[in-house]
Amino acid sequence: MQGTTMASRILLYGAFLAGLAASPAMGTTLVVANNNDVVNGDTSSPAALIANPGPDGISLREATMAVGNVPGPNTITFATALAGQSIVLGNPLPAILQNQVTLTGLTTGDGQPNITIDGSQAVAPGPTMFVGASSFTLRGVNFVFTPGTSSAIQVGGFTYNNMGQKVFAAPYISGIQIIGNTFSNPGNPGNGGFAIAIGSSSVPAAVVANVTVANNTFSLLFEAVRVGSYGTDDLTEDVTISGNSFSQMTSSGTSAVELGEAGTGNVQRRIRITQNTFTGNFQAIVTDNGGSNGLVDDTLIAGNAFVGNLGAIVLVGGVGSGVTGNTISNTAIVNNLVYRSGFNGTRGGVAAMITPNDQGASGNTVSGVSVVDNTFVGAGGPPGSSVWVTSTNGVSGVTVLNTSGSTATSALIRNSSTRRLATSTSRPAARRSAPATRLGRRPSTSTARRAPTRRRSAPTSSAKRTSARPPSRSTSWVPAS
Repeated sequence: MQGTTMASRILLYGAFLAGLAASPAMGTTLVVANNNDVVNGDTSSPAALIANPGPDGISLREATMAVGNVPGPNTITFATALAGQSIVLGNPLPAILQNQVTLTGLTTGDGQPNITIDGSQAVAPGPTMFVGASSFTLRGVNFVFTPGTSSAIQVGGFTYNNMGQKVFAAPYISGIQIIGNTFSNPGNPGNGGFAIAIGSSSVPAAVVANVTVANNTFSLLFEAVRVGSYGTDDLTEDVTISGNSFSQMTSSGTSAVELGEAGTGNVQRRIRITQNTFTGNFQAIVTDNGGSNGLVDDTLIAGNAFVGNLGAIVLVGGVGSGVTGNTISNTAIVNNLVYRSGFNGTRGGVAAMITPNDQGASGNTVSGVSVVDNTFVGAGGPPGSSVWVTSTNGVSGVTVLNTSGSTATSALIRNSSTRRLATSTSRPAARRSAPATRLGRRPSTSTARRAPTRRRSAPTSSAKRTSARPPSRSTSWVPAS
């Protein structure tokens, strides 16, 4: 089975390279001239739309339809007269199914996005923008809504067209760049939608590779970035999440960034989460699996700053009844600052928690976790640990080295007497100055949905559990009354 899967992926990659080689060297640039969401021009190709844009000029919907009808490279930009305006969509945009498409928004003098796409009025289901092809770039756009059962941007898998028919991504997608955008859902941050979802669910052995999510701002959302597949034998690899800001994602059981595999036999590897800031979220980074026989391998979490999150980093081998055979391996947690885990800057959340099984899952493992050169300040409440291993049955190879801070003491690892522990109290307390302003907790308004796998959150100021939360796939720690 494994050999067949590898052969299929080699063939898919060869077809992908052949497609790029056949693409023309030069493309067409379409300039969106209005903020209407109508189609009255010739969208058979970019050239045809330029020749016949309709009486009101080119709309964003017309532009995305036109670039979807011919091979790239093709570019969509916006007229400067649209600076500061919003494009309110009546339905999701047409799927991006051609390679080498670039969509470049408008920015202010300090580089902030200055054109808004609002999907809150969309009638049809599905993501606001679906990316099903390679070499796609998105820059300088403000998204102000996330669909409750989907995402603002979906990379891989399938969506629906305006006829209600499924539209599938290519089986091999690579070279996706989502850079310098903003994502928020201030009207309903707990509606259940992601800003960006990366992974496949369309055909067996599908591949999504080489994705960069950088220098974006995410706030007031249910969750920001989800990496993982729902199909069979799918592969997601080489995803970089760097230089972003994540704040105020406070619905119970959620996280700003979630890694993990659903489906059967899916793999993700070489995910790099670096140089981001996480402020005032329920949880910042969670890796969990909700399917069977999945693997999350070689994850790097480095150089991030975590401030006032209830939990900073959580690793859960498997979550949910019947979830089994999953592995999280080779996770490096390096040179991060965790400051005041717990909402409103109060102590009560761990810096890192590691557990093999949650909510009825069994036979899942977490191995090879390195916690090195971090600074934990004000982290740790019950069970009195900055790094908490909940069980030694299913967890192995946890190493904590040169990790300092007010709670980086001999209590670093709880219930884990067989783990290696070496701490230093002589090194400087923090490599970054701790921010003076701390965000408060917003009311929890999360709703049941398919995409995020619910999981154990970090402990708060008491070891006492409660069942007052709505049912979810995992157990949340909440303050004692």
